[in-house]
Amino acid sequence: MCKTDRISLIMPVYNAEHCLQRSVESVLGQTYTDFELILVDDCSTDKSGELCDAYAKADARIKVLHQASNAGPGPARNAALKIVQGEYIQFIDCDDFIDAQMLERMHAEISDSGCDLVIDGYHQDFLDAEDRFAYGVEVLPPVMEAATNKDCITSLPMLDAAKVLAVSPNKIYRACVISDNGVQFPSRMHSEDYFFIIDLFRYIRSFKTVSYAFYHYLKYQRETLTNMSYLKGFSELINERFSAQRKLLSENGAYSGEARNLMCSVHIKHVFSAAANECSPASGLSSRARRERIKALLRHENTQEAKKYAIANSKMQAIMNIVVKINSPLLFGLAAKLIYLTQHRASRLFHKMKIK
Repeated sequence: MCKTDRISLIMPVYNAEHCLQRSVESVLGQTYTDFELILVDDCSTDKSGELCDAYAKADARIKVLHQASNAGPGPARNAALKIVQGEYIQFIDCDDFIDAQMLERMHAEISDSGCDLVIDGYHQDFLDAEDRFAYGVEVLPPVMEAATNKDCITSLPMLDAAKVLAVSPNKIYRACVISDNGVQFPSRMHSEDYFFIIDLFRYIRSFKTVSYAFYHYLKYQRETLTNMSYLKGFSELINERFSAQRKLLSENGAYSGEARNLMCSVHIKHVFSAAANECSPASGLSSRARRERIKALLRHENTQEAKKYAIANSKMQAIMNIVVKINSPLLFGLAAKLIYLTQHRASRLFHKMKIK
């Protein structure tokens, strides 16, 4: 590792025969050509594995790993990290795509700056029921730089508040920082990116952000109001996230002031998202069980701590802070239901409000 100026792109692949071509071709069409693309077939049950092998046969820059069993994107990325040859690493998901200039621009930023990490923005492209583009939202980070490990860690809440922290593909990484410190993705199906990045920030000495977006996350709108997705364990997950970030900041004397305030503000938003998640009919919860779970979210020690320090940088955040401070389960539940209905009946409005 760290032998050449090459970029190693890592792409987990699972049952992606309907979208793999678009993703791979967006890599092959890059203006920067010194890269390797590692496709990790995560024991797909469709023709994804065959397509991966065909791409590798046609282009020497492509390598394929076939997992013995389906373990999720985290272990798939870890398998690829063991064989990367590039000095830099980027991640891409098999159902997304990148603009043609992404590698060239990101390579220039990290090589010229000497940073361990460079963070850019991304596009959220929302597709309709027929998988046609419906609308998009661009997410850009604030202009930031950090030149010490403590400053990097102190910056975590600001990056999280800007919605550019918890995803791995909008970043280019110096490979040796990952390999030398044994940083890996956890074996979990949700938020594995977030915990990987939190662990990585224990070791990076410098990073910078750039205000452009080349990565395209595709969001599919195939659900109906009576068949909404439900993420089991989401309430527990947001508290894991809060505790992990607070622990890292506290260990480095950074859980105070603006960093603490921003971190708590983000957590209040997550609390409302978790409460809205409990409102999904797909949860299978009775009305009573749903009320109890929402009540437990409001009374959780992390929520109680966050409400002390959360600040309002938007009207929506101000309303959320007020609702939590009132500490009424009934009001909190009604607000969560309103968020849920807005999310699924006026999704364009919801996602634009969410970014702000």
